Amino acid sequence: MNESSRSLISLVMLILALMATSQDRVFAFKAREDLNAIEQLEFRVDEIYIPQTQVPLSEIINLLPNKDAWMTFSAQQKDAIIYFDPRAGRPVSSFIRTR
Repeated sequence: MNESSRSLISLVMLILALMATSQDRVFAFKAREDLNAIEQLEFRVDEIYIPQTQVPLSEIINLLPNKDAWMTFSAQQKDAIIYFDPRAGRPVSSFIRTR
């Protein structure tokens, strides 16, 4: 092994050691608690949460603009279970029961 290979290995080992010892400092970041007037007006994640609701097709079918297409589909696929988001009027999940 020549001198340049040894120095390269030593450098890599030094970098790995520095990364291993500084990792706890990087992940120990805490958000400031003393906020100024503008920062206090910012949105927080819990303030912008929109709950997702799901209702079965049978409860929302009369409100859908393409009601006839869904009635045809449900008549053809009797084992299909479909849930809709009532705000958007779009299906959010569907599956077919197996016997």
